[in-house]
Amino acid sequence: MSRKSGGGPKGAQEVAGFPKHLSKKSLSVCNELMNACLKSKVSISNASEVFSNLHSLTQLLIDLQRNFCYLRQLESRSSEREASIKNYLTAHSSYLHKEVSVRDFSTCGFGLSALVPLTEGECVLRVPKSAMLTSEAPEKLQLMMKDDPIFASMDNVALSLRLLYELSNFHTSSWREYLSILPVTYSTFMYMSVDDFKHLKGSKTAETLASNYQFICRQYAYFFNRFRSFSPSKEIPLSARFCFEDYRWAVSTVMSRNNIIPVKESLSKQICLVPIWDMINHKPGAVTTDYDINNQELVFYAMEDVASGNQVLMDYGKRTSGEFLIFSGFVPDPNPHNLVDVTLSISKADRLGAKRQTLLGHIGLENPTTSQISADLSTMRDLVAFARVFVMVEDQLDEYLTLDEKKPGTASETLFSSICPLRAIDRSAISFLTKRFELLILCYGTVPARDSPDFAKMSFLQQQCTLLRLQDLEMLRECIASLKTTLSVPGVTEDELMTADALNVSEELKDYRPSTDS
Repeated sequence: MSRKSGGGPKGAQEVAGFPKHLSKKSLSVCNELMNACLKSKVSISNASEVFSNLHSLTQLLIDLQRNFCYLRQLESRSSEREASIKNYLTAHSSYLHKEVSVRDFSTCGFGLSALVPLTEGECVLRVPKSAMLTSEAPEKLQLMMKDDPIFASMDNVALSLRLLYELSNFHTSSWREYLSILPVTYSTFMYMSVDDFKHLKGSKTAETLASNYQFICRQYAYFFNRFRSFSPSKEIPLSARFCFEDYRWAVSTVMSRNNIIPVKESLSKQICLVPIWDMINHKPGAVTTDYDINNQELVFYAMEDVASGNQVLMDYGKRTSGEFLIFSGFVPDPNPHNLVDVTLSISKADRLGAKRQTLLGHIGLENPTTSQISADLSTMRDLVAFARVFVMVEDQLDEYLTLDEKKPGTASETLFSSICPLRAIDRSAISFLTKRFELLILCYGTVPARDSPDFAKMSFLQQQCTLLRLQDLEMLRECIASLKTTLSVPGVTEDELMTADALNVSEELKDYRPSTDS
């Protein structure tokens, strides 16, 4: 499933800045927004509070600036969007190598529909680079942003501002046709409410989402102050009325619809928006988008056979469900590429904390350590090594540190080795991890099932957050089951395993450490 969903004075020649009182109030809120961003480091424990505080300030900006947003120009045409898309397809029919049309697919939003049967591997679409909106800024915008470190170093920000530049010049922009077929709203995290955010309870994605929201709020406050140094310009009206709602829209457009293409005769790559291609919705399968660097064209091939009248879909690539939610505004269910973020740390109150951190450093792990895991034990490699260090007694820590000093790499070879249920340290480490995962599950609280009445009553975004939590819980339970299977040894009795647990560190290491002879 996918969801690429979806005023002020009219005419660029008539652009005026905010009224003085509104400019002053917006500046005050922006400064408060910047201070809130700078003083708060987001963590899983305060993510909800940080998001709520920032959201209240951005909502205030949206309310203050509502009648001055350039987005109002698109909203007045939103009822005509489907017709605009069809007109765009007709005007650019040369890009289409198979007959397709556009349809509203309900929760998926608008998408492409096959008008004839398509065969897997057939070329459906070829879009020339000249039709793509890239981060290459027009000369006037380049001059305005000259020497700006963020604009110069962050292509996604540059493309967002380029998009707003064209929107602010809507009536004279050569990109007016493309702007008219874009959604006026999205289901990305930038449009999430405080109530929506609460449906992420327990998930590490809440921390990532709040951090991204904070980052974009900080960008907006920075550029708002930067643009105040420019005189209101008819040529660059963006600097005259830089509204948070407009920036939210531009950032969401870029994060949910962009593609990266190679630059001819260069090793670098470039971010861009690709008309028509960006209408194609997601389905797990194979990535079938390519770039013909010689002809400077993006090429899309049918991912599967498609019957006439059915939707044409593509795979957006290997992303976790958290990444899908944050950057695309939906959660595929199921998602074969999903992983869950798990963080382990050494407590500051741990008497042996310094030695544990030293040993972690020897094997290349940090405190805290975060891993994206699935039921595949290979994804838990770092967490297992961390857990082994976490459960060691002082004599074990000392012996591992001594061994590693004599022969560097010894600790890594042992601590990253396969799990052996006959090793006391491994049984303790697996027990620690399973208990840790069980505690994480408790943090999620009660989560409504997919087929429950409570789920049906939720908004779209709340349902996506809930799907993410359900997938997290399913994955954590699968991880626990996978870990527990490593402790089962065919033909070995429980008494024999208990005897193995009683081994001291020297006996344990004897068979598993490399020789230290020179």
